[in-house]
Amino acid sequence: MDSLHRALHMIQSDPEHSTADVLRALIESLDRGVAFEIGRLYGLPYNDFALALDVLRAWRLDSYRYESGWATRAAQGVVQAGGVPLEAAGG
Repeated sequence: MDSLHRALHMIQSDPEHSTADVLRALIESLDRGVAFEIGRLYGLPYNDFALALDVLRAWRLDSYRYESGWATRAAQGVVQAGGVPLEAAGG
């Protein structure tokens, strides 16, 4: 599983966790092309900080593969990490 999918899994499995909130905001800002307060990353535990950096790296390399908006919908729990609507996936 790549870093973006790991981050989405973390967000979906525990959406109230503070790390999930930061990762959700990061992914939504990348997906929508809006600003993100980079200082929020420094409050993360080291492993989660490294995951956030990996998400940035993966997004830079792979964003052309994804339909605009799918990552935001996945972070909000509307679609699975692969872009499949939850209702179509039985969820």
